[in-house]
Amino acid sequence: MNAEKSGSRADKADRGLAIIRRVPFTLIMLTGIVIVALITGATSGQLMPDVLNRWGFSLSDLWQGGWYSLVTEVLFTHSPFMFWGILPLVVCSIGIYEWQAGTRQACLLY
Repeated sequence: MNAEKSGSRADKADRGLAIIRRVPFTLIMLTGIVIVALITGATSGQLMPDVLNRWGFSLSDLWQGGWYSLVTEVLFTHSPFMFWGILPLVVCSIGIYEWQAGTRQACLLY
């Protein structure tokens, strides 16, 4: 019975590692979002307006040459609702695409 338990634990660990290997870009995105939200206070709705203006996205940024905001905007949320909503969105969009198409394609598409 002990061997069965350790075997199932090993199987679960192997499956977990297989998932990590299959979607590393998604996991990096999720980690980045959580870290930035904790640092900036976005998890509690306390993101400073100057940070949001500098790193967030608006159409005027594109016209003014701020193309970087297309990439950084996903990391900066201005409310807890937005923060908790973006996590499943990343998993359902980037994660599923990366699972099906591969990490390289997901990076290129993003």
